[in-house]
Amino acid sequence: RTLAISYCMAGMYNRLKVPKKELDRYWQASLCKGVAAKTYISALDDGLADEAFMAGLFQDMALPLMHSVACDSLVHILEDKKADVSAQVLAQRRVLGVDHADVGRLLATKLELPDSYVDAIAFHHDPECLRRFVTSEHMVDAIQVSAMFPHMPDQWHPADVELLSEFLKAHAAERFRDRDAFIDAVQSAYDDLYKFLQSGEESGVCLSDLLPEACAELADATSVMMGQMNTLLVEAAEIGAAANELAAKGQKLDDELRFDGLTVAFNRSGFMVAAEEGLAAAREHSQPVAVLYFDVDRFKPTNDVHGHHFGDHVLCEISSRVKERLRVGDIFGRMGGDEFVILITDVEMDEVRTVSDAILKAVRYEPYVSGTIAQKKTISLGALWVPPSACGGGIESLIQSADELMYEAKRSGPGQMRLRAASDSETESHTVPASVPGADGSTNAER
Repeated sequence: RTLAISYCMAGMYNRLKVPKKELDRYWQASLCKGVAAKTYISALDDGLADEAFMAGLFQDMALPLMHSVACDSLVHILEDKKADVSAQVLAQRRVLGVDHADVGRLLATKLELPDSYVDAIAFHHDPECLRRFVTSEHMVDAIQVSAMFPHMPDQWHPADVELLSEFLKAHAAERFRDRDAFIDAVQSAYDDLYKFLQSGEESGVCLSDLLPEACAELADATSVMMGQMNTLLVEAAEIGAAANELAAKGQKLDDELRFDGLTVAFNRSGFMVAAEEGLAAAREHSQPVAVLYFDVDRFKPTNDVHGHHFGDHVLCEISSRVKERLRVGDIFGRMGGDEFVILITDVEMDEVRTVSDAILKAVRYEPYVSGTIAQKKTISLGALWVPPSACGGGIESLIQSADELMYEAKRSGPGQMRLRAASDSETESHTVPASVPGADGSTNAER
């Protein structure tokens, strides 16, 4: 049963229009999660071993589908070495508007998988919710353990490794000597299963030849299931193709609703939604945030003299330069015209000044060239750092405060920046000097 479902899972992956190298990575990670869940629960209730394996195997089944629709964005998130599993899930929601657990739940429901697997997929990163639907505490723990393994097989964030260590100490100290003993057991079982599934070296034949033989030997027990698995594979391929088309149309519509068509930054409404979610998450984890607000100095004369085509080019290029200075998960939006806003979470005040300086320098470093027109531009920037104690309000008031700081900077001349820290009441603040010179190369001592 495990072998058949594993083979069909690999077949589903291969039907997607995703490069083989990437498919192999997703398949290896899924297989590893399945083995981890089975290894953990086998020491507690061997009767649940196969079910735990499949719950682990299926939990990230949506990632290849999401890759086929939003390749660059998803890979950028999953390959971010600074982000643990939880941060990657949050980044998926911010950047893509949905995470792989949500998409996986919809796909599993369409495939009519058993409810236990649908629940494992939907809530594998939310054990509290999972407990409402899965009666076996051992199964919940096994799913939770497998979810601590990485989404990509070639990198494992230290925070997730430490989380696994603490979980094993608290729940499985008597069954596994330590974390390394558990990982060694998972590694050994994974190597054996992967070698068997991928190469068939033990039997000398390929897996596609083994499956009919196994069905013939165990016809009474497996013939019905194999027929169902073949039907499932065909239906999965059809659903996958339809889902690809539907997801592409949905993504295009969603992009039009949430993103600015010119700069591909969030539009105003898209930014407000994403920023409120980011602010709520920062508030929940007692993290400081920062709001940066800027506009392009003397932009109207640029439009008037050189035309809107060149003005649009300047806005697109500035947007591109700014994005290169931001982290995965930072929220960047165009509020309208030449005004932009950024929300940065989990950031200290000195880091805000560093990134603000980097943005100012990046914008003014090279001229903006289109055809025979070449012009250097600067921005005026207001930066508000908000400690956890002052994160109680909404994003609108923080944007307003950052906007006011931008106008303070603008009154000092082009290319200036103002940074201050918000207090609980937003009545106490202090101004921090910035180290960035203005457009004329001078440094404003008050910044």
